[in-house]
Amino acid sequence: MHGRRLLSLPTQDEVEDKDWELTSTDIAKRERHLASLLDHFWRRWKTEYLLELKEAHRDRKSVQSHKELIKMNDIVVVHDENRSRSLRRLGRVMHLVRGNDGKIRGAKVKVAERGKKPTTLRRPIQRLYPIEIGNQDITQQKVDMDSTTIQPQKEEPTQRPRRAAAIKATEKRRELIRNEQLSTEISRSPLG
Repeated sequence: MHGRRLLSLPTQDEVEDKDWELTSTDIAKRERHLASLLDHFWRRWKTEYLLELKEAHRDRKSVQSHKELIKMNDIVVVHDENRSRSLRRLGRVMHLVRGNDGKIRGAKVKVAERGKKPTTLRRPIQRLYPIEIGNQDITQQKVDMDSTTIQPQKEEPTQRPRRAAAIKATEKRRELIRNEQLSTEISRSPLG
């Protein structure tokens, strides 16, 4: 945000605005506006983000087949054939289920619906789509921080360059202050 900071509170006269009234049409307009914003967000969530998340998961899976994509405490979208993509539930991976070959085959996921108790579901790994806010980033940062020593760097304050007019004005102020101090000292001296 740009602009100046507000350093004072409005006076009581400014707070009372007698001409302003909230009418039912104003409230209805505001409600329609907020509803359209919510609808717009919801449409973009359904059409763009969830679809992109699924495709990114599919691409990562093919590229990183040797790595395990879903880890403990990851937040995932739980695939459900009976629900539309936008209404699928979010869950947290509580336990990973490994097959006889040692590969992750499924997971126990804790999901919650509004107004209901959280439940634990068992789902195959193919039906779980990890969301970008995974636990691995935080864990990796902690490992990196522990394994390396951080050398403190000397920080130089970043300031924008001063304008020539501002520099000139500062010099004039200092000169005026010096002249004022000199004239005060001369008037106080016994010779003045």
